[in-house]
Amino acid sequence: MEPCIRDTALQYFLAEAKKTDGNDYPSASLYQLFVAIQGQIRLSDPAVNLLTQPTYVKCRKVLDSMMKKRSAEGLGVASRRRAEPISSLEENILWERAVIGSDNPPKLLDTMVYLIGIHFALRDGKEHSNLRLNKNPPITGPFIDSELHKRYILYKEDISKTNSGGMKDKKYTPKTVKAYENIEYPDSCIVTLFEKYKHLCPKDEVDAFYFKPLVNFTTDQWFCKVPVIVVMLFVVTKGQQTSNKMSHQRSYMAKSRKLSRAQRRNYNSKRKKLVVTHHTKLLT
Repeated sequence: MEPCIRDTALQYFLAEAKKTDGNDYPSASLYQLFVAIQGQIRLSDPAVNLLTQPTYVKCRKVLDSMMKKRSAEGLGVASRRRAEPISSLEENILWERAVIGSDNPPKLLDTMVYLIGIHFALRDGKEHSNLRLNKNPPITGPFIDSELHKRYILYKEDISKTNSGGMKDKKYTPKTVKAYENIEYPDSCIVTLFEKYKHLCPKDEVDAFYFKPLVNFTTDQWFCKVPVIVVMLFVVTKGQQTSNKMSHQRSYMAKSRKLSRAQRRNYNSKRKKLVVTHHTKLLT
């Protein structure tokens, strides 16, 4: 196909493209379609670049115009579904239905991931994985607030998304957060559960905070020395309703940190087979 004919055809396509149900595509989807078309064309003609070549400037102008139009109609980037915080009602359901709790090792691990993330505003799995329980721990306590006469645990940030700890971050003030005990609902109290979790974890100075639950656990030890990586995922609620919620996936590291670099690469390539997933069930 001649470039000028292709350019004209793309102009008409971008102006008229609709979903199978007759609704308009969001601006981001139009752009993705345009890029996908370029990828298909380049399979047979690698020299074609719809995004930069002067030959296709008219279709790019149409794309830009249609994206602006969709955005003005409320179908822009802001129309994407985003993660929403779990409401207090939904959290109560989690406790009432024993989705989270402390009566067995896996459930206590899930609960700690949830409570630590909520109370200390950890924004992704990497921030969770950077935590340490016994070796230079960023979470310490419990302490007693002399004014409120309540116990609390203290989180002192070392590195995060916005603070890598390098030269550029020398003037950055790390955040410190206090999480107070819940006297009214002791079963869901982060201070009490943190104490219990720490007591039941290995006492060795392993460079991790979350550990693999033991199958054959004892009254004094529920977790082994194997670290657990926490990966934050977006999960659509029941029936794929209006909002997304945060859940988590636990991926067991086995002993990969003790392997050679080549062995670790081989291990990571096969890690999908070892993943154990647990999605918190949320009801709308």
